[in-house]
Amino acid sequence: MRTFGVILFILVGHFGFSQTLNLTISISEIKDVQSVLNIGVYNDESNFPVKGEEWIVFNFDVNQESYTFEIEKLPKGEYAIAIFQDENLDNECNTNILGLPKENYGFSNNFRPRFTRPSFDDCKIELVNDTTIFIELH
Repeated sequence: MRTFGVILFILVGHFGFSQTLNLTISISEIKDVQSVLNIGVYNDESNFPVKGEEWIVFNFDVNQESYTFEIEKLPKGEYAIAIFQDENLDNECNTNILGLPKENYGFSNNFRPRFTRPSFDDCKIELVNDTTIFIELH
């Protein structure tokens, strides 16, 4: 019986507490196919979607109108994703005089803000299994 308890403890510790998951992001409507995509992963609502405050950032060149990107080994939890397409390669999401993005952007849940930036809750996804999300750039 004692051996069973030790085995159960090891299994719970291994599968219950240290499980990591994969998040696949399918991105569409990439307009300028010679640019860089910036994917910001946020796990804290207090700094979403502030550039430079991301939990993890991925930047990569794109040369097609759609792209699928996989983030491996994420802990279970709540996340929000913000993407912008850096068309002029200055590592910024450029905005107009009203503060509206001039470069293509997108958020998890395909949330499209109207007059204000989105909240973490607007874009929040709960990662409890390996998951695929679809984000269309605007």
